[in-house]
Amino acid sequence: MPPDDQYYYDLAYERAQYDRLMQAELARQQQEQQQEEIEKNKMSWFVFMPCIALSILADVVEIFTVGTLGWLLGIFVDIILLLVLGLSRSGRKQFKKWLVALGLESIPFVAFLPFRTLSIIWAFVSSRPKLMAIVQKGLAVASKIPSPISAELKGVSKAVNIGVRLQQAKTAGTPFDERTSALTSAYKSFREASKKAA
Repeated sequence: MPPDDQYYYDLAYERAQYDRLMQAELARQQQEQQQEEIEKNKMSWFVFMPCIALSILADVVEIFTVGTLGWLLGIFVDIILLLVLGLSRSGRKQFKKWLVALGLESIPFVAFLPFRTLSIIWAFVSSRPKLMAIVQKGLAVASKIPSPISAELKGVSKAVNIGVRLQQAKTAGTPFDERTSALTSAYKSFREASKKAA
């Protein structure tokens, strides 16, 4: 091989190696950024524990008073939770999930159901991908066990899977239109499965 050809061959080989190294470095940096984003979005234990304790206390009072006195107490607990979740960075990331429960808890005679507690637990679990994977696997296993509520467990398992897929699409930076179409198709398949089960 002439020296010029060898030079160009070596140059092309080194460029290809450099491109591979740069792509690997870029992939590593993107993975680190996603991991940092996941860590920022996690609801911390220091936010979760006081919020869940207050929420359980208010829900117990609401259950025993059938929403009357507990409804008034619930308003004060909601204000406290609003401040705690609104002022902490990890709580703010999960704030929307809790606001749905806040609306349901403000309705008298429906407020005795533990919407607040369930939404705080859901926000905590969904902010931690490893814990969410465990919940998914547990629901999938529980839905396969024959029981009177196995159909409901299958529905909950599918709903959790849809939520996880949407969360993954959001963190991956998928455009809103694609997420909406994915949600629509998942909802249709969920609806068809529930019709077959009924």
